[in-house]
Amino acid sequence: MGLGFVTPTNPVGTVTEADIDAYWKKYDDRGDTAEPSHYNDLDDYFRTHVTAGIPAGHTVKWGVNDAGTKYFLTISGSIINKTWS
Repeated sequence: MGLGFVTPTNPVGTVTEADIDAYWKKYDDRGDTAEPSHYNDLDDYFRTHVTAGIPAGHTVKWGVNDAGTKYFLTISGSIINKTWS
């Protein structure tokens, strides 16, 4: 008897810069992007939901800035080329 797996829909290309702006504003307005206790939640959300939907061919970097004071997300490519911090 084999195992059955659900194949997820490939979301690549479905997230726009405006979508990310809205996601970022929600977290930034609550203070989550500057609160170390929220960095893991932000990392999980942006890594699994947002970056999975950006158009193919883009480079994505995310994490905590060098000073350790703010979470950031950088997407570089032909359609989205922006840093949120």
